[in-house]
Amino acid sequence: MATDGITIRALTKEFNEKLTGGRVQKIYQINDHLILINIYNNKNNYKLLISSNPQNARIHLTNQEYKNPTKAPQFSMILRKHIQNSIIEKIEQIGLDRSVEFTFLSKDELGFNATKKLIIDIMGKHSNIVLTNEENKVIESIKRISHEMSSIRAVYPGTKFINLKDDKIDITTNDKNLSDINIPENFSIKKIFYMTYTGFGPQIAEEIAYKSNLDSKRTLSSLSNEEITILNDNFIEFKNKILSNNFEPHIFYNKDKVNDFYCMNLTYKGTNSKNYKSISEALDIYYKENVNDNSLNQAKSNLSKSIIQIINKLENKLTNLRFDYEKSKEYEKYRIEGELLSGVAFNITKGQTSVIVENYYDNTKSEIKLNPTKSPWENIELKYKTSKKLHKSFNLLSESIPNLINDIQYLVNINNQLKNADTIEEINEIKEEMYQEGYIKKQKSKHNDKSNKSSNPYKFITKNNNIIYVGKNNKQNEYLTLREANPDDYFFHIKDLPGAHVILKNNQKITEDDIIQAAFLAAKYSKNNNDRYIDVDYTLKKNVNKAKGSKPGMVYYTDFKTIRIDLEYNTEF
Repeated sequence: MATDGITIRALTKEFNEKLTGGRVQKIYQINDHLILINIYNNKNNYKLLISSNPQNARIHLTNQEYKNPTKAPQFSMILRKHIQNSIIEKIEQIGLDRSVEFTFLSKDELGFNATKKLIIDIMGKHSNIVLTNEENKVIESIKRISHEMSSIRAVYPGTKFINLKDDKIDITTNDKNLSDINIPENFSIKKIFYMTYTGFGPQIAEEIAYKSNLDSKRTLSSLSNEEITILNDNFIEFKNKILSNNFEPHIFYNKDKVNDFYCMNLTYKGTNSKNYKSISEALDIYYKENVNDNSLNQAKSNLSKSIIQIINKLENKLTNLRFDYEKSKEYEKYRIEGELLSGVAFNITKGQTSVIVENYYDNTKSEIKLNPTKSPWENIELKYKTSKKLHKSFNLLSESIPNLINDIQYLVNINNQLKNADTIEEINEIKEEMYQEGYIKKQKSKHNDKSNKSSNPYKFITKNNNIIYVGKNNKQNEYLTLREANPDDYFFHIKDLPGAHVILKNNQKITEDDIIQAAFLAAKYSKNNNDRYIDVDYTLKKNVNKAKGSKPGMVYYTDFKTIRIDLEYNTEF
């Protein structure tokens, strides 16, 4: 869902009500596109989110939490230098376009008053965040645009910043209605509005057509005078709402999923919607559900894509190996053919394509194919060589296929652990493990994050005040089970599938409820948690061992019991 100029107007109204006169306290740059500005005004703290991401460019107040990089990127450092601790003097939308201009009153290096502006363009791939001085010259921008990149407007330090203007009608300065302008006859109703009026997007155009009881795909030439009048009347009604700042922020749902948002109620989308007092609140909820620009979510998504790519490659390799394995099973057939040919070699002449022999292994007659270019003894030698080669392949594949299956299961488990990761540290631990296992290359942190902080496993307290630990990744799984757990503590693991290691500390007062709660956690934090019923094995830790040379987190255990867990069981901790 793209943000149009009408939504920007609603946002600008809200910003003026809440932020004008406020002081900039902190500035953070979360990633290459996302800026957060903490503002204090009228005894309230606000967090302004600005994103220049081409896929989801936007600006709104947010309540979401974001992980800050260890080292601040340069653009955020420049923003801090020029506008941190400044006062927001005014906030303006440029016409009805998708541009917002913040004016800050700050101090220069000598202590004199200085005015700086932050211009935010919300324009898809052309979105940008630009800091300018009093002379409207660019100090810096989150994306530099050279003359070679754009013949319309260059944006880099020292250039004069120019607000782009289109030739559309701006209803804030021009009161022309449909009847006052020349519109191409082949324009559809939808196109009439977003191609003619600045700030109008497809959503509002669709709504005006719907209110007029007209199909938005119909062309102007197909409309009667009466239909044009109705369309114009509804346009005027919406225009008056916009100019009087009469907004009704809505989120629209598809079943229970957040599907769209707008600064007005779009009746053509049906009744499955919710009205919000704040347009920022609506945008915040929409983007929380639909966009992974949080650095934690982005890191998880990027690593998960890499893992899935590796899994897909290994599965393709497994398919090929299984095909080769089936062929290699014929090694015994070629050995027998060589043996049978040896008994009748004197009856074979060069040039024959096959020979019928008595197969004394099953008392049947068998036809053996021959290479007509080879002598009888060369054909016999070829059969034995083929048998030997296939036998070697059979032995290798008998070992490599199970190993490959284990690799795939291991990566599936890694990907599941990634979904449960709550911090960047946990993601980094998974990355480090994958590097150690040779699946990915070592990557230098973009922001020189030298933190070696380790994450901690989940900790739960049962109804009987017993402690349960759940490993979040293989590093934690091994530490919990092989180093931290006592011999008489209980170990839990989903049956026959990759999953979390769960340790129930044994204080000699373990009840059946404790067992069920620990098994529930083993099921919940493991691969098959989309199934309702899951089998979980449990045993004492002293019965758990790690096979030599096995991958991290992979253990085997004996003397275990199995319990079936219903994931809809109401477990309270």
